[in-house]
Amino acid sequence: MYLSKISLLGFKSFPFKTEIILDSGMTAIVGPNGCGKTNILDAIRWVLGEQKTSVLRGERMEEVIFNGTKELKPLGMAEVSLTIQNQSRILPVEYSEVEITRRYFRSNESEFYLNKVPCRLKDIVDLFLDTGAGAHSYSMIQQEMIDSLLSPNAEERRFLFEEAAGISKYKKKRKETQRKLLATENDILRIKDVIAEVQRQVNSLKRQAHKAKRFKELKDDLKKMELILYEDKYKGLSFSLDGIDQKLKEKDGEKDNIGKKIEEKDEKLNTLKAELLQKEKELSTFQEKELFLSESFQQLETEILLKKDQMKNIEGLVNKSDKEAENLNLKILSVEEEIKKKGKELFLCSEKTEKKKNESEKIERELELKQGELQKAKAEFEKLSFQLEEKEESLQSSEYEFKIQKNELEQKEKLIGDLSEKKKKLEAELKQIQIDLGELSSFNQEKKDCLEEEKVAISAVQNEFDSLLEDLVNLSTEKIKLESELKSKRSEQEIWDELLLTYEGYGSGTKAIFENKQNLSGIIDSVANLVKTKKEHLCAIEQVLGEALNYILCEDEKSAKDAIEFLKEKKAGKATFIIQKRLKEKETASRRPDLATVLGYDLKQNIIGWANDLILCDPAYKPLFDLLLGEVLVVSDLDNSFEKISFSDVLADYDLVSLEGEVIRKGYILEGGQREEKSLLGRKDKIDSLKQKIQKIEDDLQKTNSEIQRLSDKKEKFELELKNKDAKIEELKHSKEKIDEDFKRLTLKKDMLSSELTGIKSSEDERIKRMHQFSQEVEAKEGKFTKLSGEKNNLVTRVQESRKNLDDLEKRQQENYKKLNDLRFETVSLGGKEENLRIEGRRLSEVKDELEALFSDRKKEKNDFLAKLGELKNTMEEKEKRKEELSGKRELQKKIVESKDGLKKGLLDKVTENEGGLKSLREKKEQVSEQMHKLQLEKLTVSSEIQRLKEKAWEEYQVELESFSLPQSEEKKDTELRRDEVQVVKEKLERIGTVNLLALEEYESQKNRLDFLTSQLDDLLSAEKSLKEAIVMINKTAKRLFLETFDQIKGNFQKVFTQLFEGGEAGLVLKDGDDPLEAFIDITANPKGKALLNLNQLSGGEKALTAISLLFAIYLVKPSPFCILDEVDAPLDDSNLLRFIKLLQNFSKNTQFIIITHNKLTMEAADVLYGVTMEKSGVSKIVSVKLKKEEITT
Repeated sequence: MYLSKISLLGFKSFPFKTEIILDSGMTAIVGPNGCGKTNILDAIRWVLGEQKTSVLRGERMEEVIFNGTKELKPLGMAEVSLTIQNQSRILPVEYSEVEITRRYFRSNESEFYLNKVPCRLKDIVDLFLDTGAGAHSYSMIQQEMIDSLLSPNAEERRFLFEEAAGISKYKKKRKETQRKLLATENDILRIKDVIAEVQRQVNSLKRQAHKAKRFKELKDDLKKMELILYEDKYKGLSFSLDGIDQKLKEKDGEKDNIGKKIEEKDEKLNTLKAELLQKEKELSTFQEKELFLSESFQQLETEILLKKDQMKNIEGLVNKSDKEAENLNLKILSVEEEIKKKGKELFLCSEKTEKKKNESEKIERELELKQGELQKAKAEFEKLSFQLEEKEESLQSSEYEFKIQKNELEQKEKLIGDLSEKKKKLEAELKQIQIDLGELSSFNQEKKDCLEEEKVAISAVQNEFDSLLEDLVNLSTEKIKLESELKSKRSEQEIWDELLLTYEGYGSGTKAIFENKQNLSGIIDSVANLVKTKKEHLCAIEQVLGEALNYILCEDEKSAKDAIEFLKEKKAGKATFIIQKRLKEKETASRRPDLATVLGYDLKQNIIGWANDLILCDPAYKPLFDLLLGEVLVVSDLDNSFEKISFSDVLADYDLVSLEGEVIRKGYILEGGQREEKSLLGRKDKIDSLKQKIQKIEDDLQKTNSEIQRLSDKKEKFELELKNKDAKIEELKHSKEKIDEDFKRLTLKKDMLSSELTGIKSSEDERIKRMHQFSQEVEAKEGKFTKLSGEKNNLVTRVQESRKNLDDLEKRQQENYKKLNDLRFETVSLGGKEENLRIEGRRLSEVKDELEALFSDRKKEKNDFLAKLGELKNTMEEKEKRKEELSGKRELQKKIVESKDGLKKGLLDKVTENEGGLKSLREKKEQVSEQMHKLQLEKLTVSSEIQRLKEKAWEEYQVELESFSLPQSEEKKDTELRRDEVQVVKEKLERIGTVNLLALEEYESQKNRLDFLTSQLDDLLSAEKSLKEAIVMINKTAKRLFLETFDQIKGNFQKVFTQLFEGGEAGLVLKDGDDPLEAFIDITANPKGKALLNLNQLSGGEKALTAISLLFAIYLVKPSPFCILDEVDAPLDDSNLLRFIKLLQNFSKNTQFIIITHNKLTMEAADVLYGVTMEKSGVSKIVSVKLKKEEITT
């Protein structure tokens, strides 16, 4: 597997489509600083899914798009495509060639393609997971990466080990599994809350569903009864409708008889009208004939007048034609004179043209003779000019070489002077660096001591902060618990409030009274709401009061009667009323026996007390409860005292009730059984108790919130203190790192300056020697230049003489050509004039012919007008005769019309008489129609009533009355009796009160939901267990793979390190923690002959070789298909570089290397070289598509 092609468009400094064709082995990319070499690495990293802009050397992702230059506009999109040869199937796809494309637009939209098919970023990242070739893998190595590998922050280092071990996918899977586990745990908490709420709703709906079921049964009975009533009424209305139909049929027959009489009369009337119409038509015909004769007479008079006007006009036209003919004759004579004049001019023009043609032919013969002499002179001039150009080129070349060498000699002299000056500066700079290094070493130790002190201080603060966090977590847990409890109590209070507000559990009449209490005066409250007792006595008091809890206490008798009338009027059920004014203080205490004397000691232990002494109520209501409870004795249980107490002579007239609610009335009536869930007694007590509990919880919650706020404020102070401490430590670390960097930089600079100084000294001697040799070459070039200058001057003289001779010949030829052109122009002008005269002659002849034709036309036109004038005179005489004939015929026709008009009037009187009789019959028919209309309205009313009844049956019960029939089992009853039964059922429905009709469905729905949620909870608990087991298995597998890979890399590291350093020791150690997946990976490196304490003591070159050793140790375990190295050879000297290159060549058999470099040795070692340059500012360009190294070295 290797990269075969990189395609860039609009990425950073590559605005134009750029393709780089790659092959296996080593490829070097070279070019000056800032030309865009590293942009190629950024493009590869970007297309592989890099999302961090800092890694791409930017602040915003938009910066990857070409931003324009002074000459080029910014682009709107960046696109990079990477083609990978995948014959080895390292990438988990079936394609042998894989193309990955990424596009980014300024609108922040991204597109990813895999073999030109749209995909997601995740698909690209997953494709390269654990292949060693991802965006963050060890396949892309930069100088910063080498520094980070050896830095105290070992995250980058750990990532490379995990990538080599192939556990990146396991860590990713573990992270996803942990996220799913957290989500599952949250879901479990939520679903438990939902289950609790749904369970409460199910319990409530269960009671409502029972009530709804009873309501539904009564509704079904009501439906059956009302449908039977509807059927009876439907049959009665249908019978009435049949009688109306019979009457309508009779009236319809009567209407038909009258209609026949009307038809007979109508037929007779139509006959008279037809005869009248015929007479009117005859009259109209004669009237039209009379009108036609009148119109013809008038038209004839008009035509006679027109003919007279025409004769007058023709006489005028005859005179006009005479005048026009005379004018045309004069024009013809003028045109004949003009034709003679033009013929004479044409003859003279032809003679001049012939003479000019003869002169032109003579000059053309002379030009042909001189042309040969001119060609010979031109050839001589061109030959001399070519010799002169050759000499000038030789002279320019010689002059250029002379100037270049002379300039180079001056540069060499200047360079030797610069080297001498630079040598002095380097020696002084080296001396200063030695002083600075000593100061930095001392300052570094001071910073280190301060850092240790700050770490001790922050540790103490951190311990206090951790303790505070623990308290805060405990309080937050307590807050959640209190909020949950508060929510539960409030929900319970809402239920009790609703029970109290809606009087749930009371009879329908009692509920109706309290629902309309504002409209009724004197109503105090129910017995249940007027009394309180202790919780342990509640069951006994409630059971003994029984139905009396439903009783309503009112002020007086009138209030009770008004309430009863209201219940009757509204048919709202029944209720029992207690009149307060009639209650009197009962002396129950004096009449009751002394229990201490009448009962034995063993029975006294079971006695709780008299019921009216165990309650609390308003003093105004004391008589009421003395009445209800004054003769009731409360005991702890009836098992031990039933026989003795109940059959005691003293207590035989008293009621007994146990704390569990069992009652003995008068010694012989025993009551007991299961108690109802929602009692009427103690509701207000329960609500008051809940309010007190809610208030207490709210107070506790407020205190908890205050404590949380106090601890949060304290936490913020601690965080600020820790932040300041961290900032100070970071500042100290940064200062120390800066000192270390300065120390490293100065050490590196010292080594570089020492090396540079040695090179300058060696180079200075060599350059002085070469300068003397070069000076002799410059003098030789100067002599050659002088000789060529003399030869050039001789050729210039000869060329000037040849040029003068050629110019004279060309001048004479030009004069002859000018004469020839003038003659030709005059000949053409005369030819044009001759042609114009011929055309004018032809035009005048045509004009003459046209004028003669017009003259002939005018003569003919005059003769035609005279003939037409004679015809008009004859026509006038005929029309005068016709006018006299029409006048006689018109008078005769007028008399005939008057006769026909008299006959028409007689027939019109008969028609009027018949129309009167027909009108009388129609009025009678209209009366019958009115009667039928009333019957139809009656029918419509009955039909509407039937339809309303049918619609009512359908709307209320969805039953069609036409098909409904009384069930056979149903007994026949009187209609009034059935109506009474319906009323009884309706009253029962009213007593039931408000019913939630959806309770049955809601109960089933909520019950199913509860079952479903319980099943979901079981599934979530099972999933939680599976996810925890999966995390354990992932950790186990990842640890095993990591440790196996770590041991292999550790051995390889020692081997590669020894190879690059030609000796020495190196190792890897896991520190800090039992979990190898989180342990710190420590690197030890001791080059041959050195005993170092830490990696910071290594030189820049040694650090680079150590990092390279570690990277290639990883490569030995899991080689990356390709590797891009960005100037990692920069800190290496020649000897280290050669060993590094040798290592690359060994690995290039399995890995494709792309090296961005400035080093000549690295360039020579590469199989292929690519150059990057900036011909235009801000625009990178590949200057050589593929340049083999043999072409560089030859």
